[in-house]
Amino acid sequence: MQASELLARYSTGERTFDNVDLTGANLAGATLVEASFRNANLSRANLGGAKLMMADLTSASLREANLIRTNLNGAELCNADMRRSQLIAATLIAANLSEANLSAANLHDAILSRATLTRADLRDATLRGADLRDISAKQSLLTGANLQSANLLGAKLQYAILIGAILADTILDRVDWLGADLRDVVMLKEKSVGWGYR
Repeated sequence: MQASELLARYSTGERTFDNVDLTGANLAGATLVEASFRNANLSRANLGGAKLMMADLTSASLREANLIRTNLNGAELCNADMRRSQLIAATLIAANLSEANLSAANLHDAILSRATLTRADLRDATLRGADLRDISAKQSLLTGANLQSANLLGAKLQYAILIGAILADTILDRVDWLGADLRDVVMLKEKSVGWGYR
């Protein structure tokens, strides 16, 4: 499907675009609120600045997609393939990213407060300066992730694996670390340690 066809169909009220192939499509700045892209292929698509609030992207491929400053608040991204995607300054407030693959993704300055990241793969992801307040990231993989200057206030990281993660200058108040693997984490210049278990 071409981007122009998608936008035309959306403008007439259509909202279901499951299984479509939009590889490399240019949808920068598009409004696709509450659209369904379940199992869709959006690999390498340009969705920079797009409005995808409450969209359903369950099991969609967003591999290497441009999602810079994209609004994904409340979106369903369960099991989505977001490897090496660019999510700089994107907003994903209360989004569901359970079991999503975000390995090597760039979430610098992204806002993920209250997002669900249960069993998500964030290995080697960049989360510098990200707003991660009150996220639920139980059993998530954060091996080698860069969380420098991120805000993890109230985050739930039970049984998460953070081997070699960078937590320098990171806000860690009231984090639930129960069962988390914190071997070899980098903790220099942390703003608040808050290692107590809840």
